[in-house]
Amino acid sequence: MNEGTRRLKAEIAKQLEGDILSYGWLLQITTQLSPDEPFEVRSVMLIDALAALVNELGVTIGPTRLLNGKVHITNWGQTKEATIEALRHFIELNGEPGNRIDIDFGFWVGLPA
Repeated sequence: MNEGTRRLKAEIAKQLEGDILSYGWLLQITTQLSPDEPFEVRSVMLIDALAALVNELGVTIGPTRLLNGKVHITNWGQTKEATIEALRHFIELNGEPGNRIDIDFGFWVGLPA
């Protein structure tokens, strides 16, 4: 893992304390930390950082739903590998959200409940 990805992973982990983060917000963090990199490089950094957080902290990645008045993330995969593959597929398929709010909030990341 390169230094930029390590910094990104640390920043995401810090912001996940007590919160959940959307795809759009994760891209903003990535852009702030690596403003000179093109989207293709930043997206790989994001996938690598989130894959490490899935493996190390067990973060969940996927759509949200309301359950008993609380927002819960429904994990995309039954395994860590399936979750990471779904993440990779979503980013490769959709790219940068632009003004597409459905993509901006297409998935969320959170610490395990």
